[in-house]
This record gives sequence, C-alpha cells and structure tokens, in this order.
Amino acid sequence: MAGQEGSTLGSYRLVRRLGGGGAGEVYLAEGPSGADGRPQQVAVKLISGSASDPTAQNIAREAQAAGRLQQPHIIPFHEIVQDSGRLAIVMAHAPGGSLGDNLQAKNAAGQRKLPLPLGTAIVARLVSQVAAALEAAHAIGLAHGDLKPNNIFVRTSPSGRPLAAIGDFGQSVLTGAAAAILARATAPNEQTSWAATQLLFAAPEQLTGAATPASDQYGLAALAYLLLTGEPPVVGDGPALLQQINQQPVEVPSRFNTALSPAADEALLRALAKDPAQRFPSLNAFAQALHEALAVQGATNVTQQFGMLSGAGESAAGGNVSSVQGVNLLDMTGAAGGGSAHPLPPGGIPDPSPKINKRLAVIACIALLLSITTCVVASQAFGSSAFLPHITLGAPSSQTNTPFIPTPNATEQAEARAATNELHTATGHQPVFSDGLASNTHNWTTDGKTLYFAGGGFHISTLSSTTTVGADTPSGQTNLTNLVAQVNVRLVNGQVGDFAGLRFFVSQNSDGSEDYYCYLVSIEGRYAVWEHQGNRNPTWVFVTGGYANAIKTGLNQTNALAVLAIGSGSNQRALFFANGQFITMVGLSNSDIQTAGGSGLMVFEDGAEAVFTDFALYDASNVH
Repeated sequence: MAGQEGSTLGSYRLVRRLGGGGAGEVYLAEGPSGADGRPQQVAVKLISGSASDPTAQNIAREAQAAGRLQQPHIIPFHEIVQDSGRLAIVMAHAPGGSLGDNLQAKNAAGQRKLPLPLGTAIVARLVSQVAAALEAAHAIGLAHGDLKPNNIFVRTSPSGRPLAAIGDFGQSVLTGAAAAILARATAPNEQTSWAATQLLFAAPEQLTGAATPASDQYGLAALAYLLLTGEPPVVGDGPALLQQINQQPVEVPSRFNTALSPAADEALLRALAKDPAQRFPSLNAFAQALHEALAVQGATNVTQQFGMLSGAGESAAGGNVSSVQGVNLLDMTGAAGGGSAHPLPPGGIPDPSPKINKRLAVIACIALLLSITTCVVASQAFGSSAFLPHITLGAPSSQTNTPFIPTPNATEQAEARAATNELHTATGHQPVFSDGLASNTHNWTTDGKTLYFAGGGFHISTLSSTTTVGADTPSGQTNLTNLVAQVNVRLVNGQVGDFAGLRFFVSQNSDGSEDYYCYLVSIEGRYAVWEHQGNRNPTWVFVTGGYANAIKTGLNQTNALAVLAIGSGSNQRALFFANGQFITMVGLSNSDIQTAGGSGLMVFEDGAEAVFTDFALYDASNVH
C-alpha cells in the first residue's frame, strides 16, 4: 500500500505520504468526521510485514500499550487497524514535524533554524519531560529502545504550553537489525548508511539483546549530548562502529561546548557508561542531576524557546518569536494528555559536523565517508523501501540486566497477603484437572514439532513457526467461570522479549478464531497480561505488565505461575502469582473477553521454546 495515496485503510483514507522509516510507511489520513462535521486528520503508520509477522505484531502491541498510559509526554494513540493483511497504528498527527525535522530545517537564507548546541534550559526541560514519559512506560514493563530526534515531537498542552512528547514505541528491534547489518557489511550501501544512523543513540547492550530501562537512559543521555554539543557521543563507520559503541570512551562534553560545567560532564558521562550498572538508578535521577548541573533556574523565555523545537520560530538562540503557534498536535481523542506512538517523518538527525568527517576520513574510503555524512538523506530515501529486518541476533543469553523494581508499600503488602490467602482457599481441594506433563497420558494435541513431549516435560516451540503457539487442556471438565490455573514453565530457547506462560477463559468464535486472556513471563523478569480478541479489532489488547523480583531471570530457570480468575459476580477480577508471590491484580468487568472458558499453555514470539510441567486447574467457585 506504500505510495497509494487516496486508498483506504479501514475507516481511514490515506491523503499523502509523510515519510518512512525502518518499521514502515507513514501517511497523513482522514478519519471519521468529528463534531464539526469535517474529517479528522490523523497519522497512520503502515507497519512493514504481514499482520501475522511477530515483529509487526510486537510493534503494534507495544504502541498500543504505551498509548493506554494516557501520559502527556507520549503522542496520543487512537487504535490499531488490520486491513488487507497489514497492521497499522493510528495516532495523532503532528503538523509541526519531529525534533529531527526541525533540526534539519533551514530558513530563507539557507541557515539552520535550530543551530546546535541548543540552550541549556531547553535541553533540561526536554530531558525532564521525556524522562517522565519513559518512566511511566518502564513501570508497565515497556522500554522504548529507539530514542532519537525523529521520535520526539512538541505538542500543545490544554493550557497552551508546549510539551515534549515521544513516539514509536515497539521499534527497538531496529537497533538489533542495524547492528546485524553492520556486523556482516563488506561495502557501504543504503543499508549500512541507515544502520550507522540508527545506532548513534544505541546503548552497548542493545547490540546483542533487547532494550531495558537502563538502555533508554543511555539513549536520552546520547540525545542530550548531541543537543548540547552538536556531536553524537560515539562516531565510527561500518563494523568498526559496533566496536566503538562497546569500547570507545565518550569525549568530555565540555570539550565541544565550553559553557558546560564539570557537573554537566559528570551527569552525561555517567548516564553514557558502557556498563548499565554504572548509570543512574533511574531516568528521573539522571534528569534531575542534569537539570541541576545545567543550572537553569531563573532562565527566561524558556517556554517560547521550547516551542521553537516544533519549528514555530526562527532560532533557539534568540530569533524573533512572537508566539508558539503551529505546535498544535491534532488529537482526535480530545483528551488532556493522551499517549501513543508516532511515525518517523521525513528527515533525520543533524548532519555530522566537519570534525566528524575528518575523523572518518582517516578510517574510511571516500564513498563510505559520503554515505555517513549524508546519512540523513540516505535514511530518508531508504525509508521508502519500508525496510524491516527480522533478524535473530546471535545465541540466546541468560545474562540480563536487572531493572529497578520499587519496594512494595504497606498497602501493597496487605493486598498481597489477601490475594495469597484467596489463592490458598481456591486450591485447598482437589483440582478438576491435573497433569505432571512427564508424558502424554492425557492426550494433549501434539505434532512432534511445535507441540511434543520429551525429557519429562511438555515442549511448546515457535522455533519453526511465525505465530504464537498454544495448547489447551484435553479434558472436558475445564470450561470454568471461576478458576485457578497453575503450571511450572522453563524457557529453554529464546531471548529477551520472548514470553511463555498460561492462557485462560479460552473461547471459540464462529470463524474458528479464539478469544482469551494470557499471563506470560520472560527471561528478563518481566510479566505481561494481554487480551487476545480473535475476530475483533484490535487483535491484541494490553492489560498490564512490568517487572517483578519474584520472577527468576535467565534461560533454563523454572517459574511457577498461577492465575486466580473470578469471572462471575460483581467483583470480576484476575490475580497473578509467580513462585508463590502475588504479582498484580486486574479487573475483568470492562473486558470484551468472555469470563468463562478453557485454559491452557502458550509460548509467545517467533524463535522461543518452553518446557511445561505440573499443570493443575481448580474450580474456584468457593472464592467470592
């Protein structure tokens, strides 16, 4: 559908192409008419790949999950649309463009409207606001992993003040893909130019694994470094760039901007540490340290200057600014605050300075030098191919970064005790179905490839499949309204971001598809709860997620999972446990999923395999 302006996608008409990036094509679109009778303008991002591709599905899911946060510093999200075998993210349109667009923009005299470095007060506010959005995402288990100027926008708050907002959640896969491209590169081309640009803000650990909250801290610090100095923190070309990201010491920022204090140097260098454990304990801690180091208290005209990040003015250094008109974000929801993901518009980061060109000339041929120094143009042209690499990077590793998990307060501890007591009540009698899963004595459905018994456990594998794989209990006594489902699960193949666990309230639709809830964990100590709606749009609805100390991290670690789901009565809810500890609770009364049905097991994401043992299912009608 790329390039097909005038075509329709669901209830949206594509008006014109705004740009493209590694994850897909972005269009300005007209949606259903609003209260004024006119069609509402939105941005629609057509995700590369088919709707069944796990990478495309993950991008859509994480964009939707971020959108449910209703965070004022995340671009407002509307919905996920599936049409003609493709997935699309519908979100608010930012007519002012991205920060990357406006750093590239020039005035009539050919001069940059926003010359770098930017003022310290502008950067301090930008970092603080983006950090607030990322902290909210981290609290539900989402890491952005693709921070760069093209993913940051300036929107207008209900009070009329300009606010920084981030978009493009779910695209951290592009960083790993870029690293893989450079690792195997033998000559410069479009892909290597795009990859070099993609990695300018990538943390070292992202080259071989998934993004974490600490990776986002590095990315935000790298962006701040660029805005304050005019230089990216790491430079290089081709496969050598990967080594530079991992090993090259970052230059002291004040070397490029003598106005920066030693405290600013210290804050940026700490957040850019190669080892995630040496960075600040949280993004907010980094943002606070940088704010104090930049000594922005008492700065004047910050709001007007900040509004110019959307292209509303001529210069951040003091051009004529009469207003901040033009920074409005068209938000179809009308909500104060909103949250979502946003497209990659045309343009990109500022061209590297002549100083960088000189460095590269020492180690690269002229052709490669030109491809790197014009990476913005190459990236924009490359985006038109809707390039979305689907690459598994290296062998799975059990080494993961432990995220920051807050200590529960007294109220949360009391809720955990009450939840645990309910679980004990529900499981204080014989289960309606139980299976140690050492062998197939209960006639589970198997195929010898994705579903099979071996080594004393039931294996569910997506290694040869591009879809989620699940298996439900073969007993006819499992269609329950109130239930406890529990199982031991061990991921034996996979990487950070792959999930395995339970599904429950499984029901069949007339078209053969399934509706259900799922409760899953991953090797980095993350849990997620989703609704799967088989014959409705969107297909996946994020319910909740996050990190939990109770979840054992790494491959070949066994986690005992349990869910207590109460589908009847006025207090419909589901409680989730890991290794005997309460994790979280969600309400079910506002869901579109039927609160009755079967239960089973599932593995989520292409390239993962889990072994399940000791499955049991209880009737929890004695819990109210």
